[in-house]
Amino acid sequence: MYRHMEPRLWILLRGRPYRYLQPEDTGARTRLLVRHDPIGPTLASEELIDWQLPRRGYNSSHARAIVDDVIPPADGALDLKLLIVFFGANDAVLPGYEQHVDIAEYKENIKAIVQHPHVKQHGAKVVIITPPPVYEHKRLPPGTRRNAVTKQYAEAAIDVAKETGAEVLKLWHVFMDHAGWKEGGPLIGDINAPTSEELGELFTDGLHLTAKGYQLYFDSLMALLKERLPEIHDFERQYPNWGEAPRYRSE
Repeated sequence: MYRHMEPRLWILLRGRPYRYLQPEDTGARTRLLVRHDPIGPTLASEELIDWQLPRRGYNSSHARAIVDDVIPPADGALDLKLLIVFFGANDAVLPGYEQHVDIAEYKENIKAIVQHPHVKQHGAKVVIITPPPVYEHKRLPPGTRRNAVTKQYAEAAIDVAKETGAEVLKLWHVFMDHAGWKEGGPLIGDINAPTSEELGELFTDGLHLTAKGYQLYFDSLMALLKERLPEIHDFERQYPNWGEAPRYRSE
């Protein structure tokens, strides 16, 4: 029997959707949603993503302004187990562009979200995900984003995780490691560095992810949860797969 009287367990992913998914891109993201939620696959459709989530372009300041509405208090209706905070790519756009958020303000915004009273009430685990790199050799408008700057925001997110005790997925480093980058070497992704097929294949336009990019993101997140938060990775589903689910029978 289903546990009707218990609050539903929730995993909340907060962050920019990166792009509305094309059909070939839905796999990794759908798996991320469906792992603990049988309704999740429907969220992979463009129409429902457009309806359910804020429009693209949010930065950490936008998120901080609505955190009271997005994360309800722990009143028994919802049992928040995991909060994933994924901001920085929009914040890191260069000064002069509307989405830009100063790096000090970015850190304060992320810290405020992670330490929000509602999050503490739930006792939720928190994972901060750093922004991935940008690949300047693709179709990014000139003078809008630099990989070296995005690296600074990634490092700022890591600092916040250390200060708050949150877990952190160093996605900037995951992608750069995939491309074979070594600390101290030419910064792969920078317009003045040699091109990289390995990094380029992760982005459609230098900023938004391809199916391979989403797959690498998904695999890295699942590995982190398995290692650092096994109680989240392995928790019991409240609603079984269809083959195991009870069916309504009329009397």
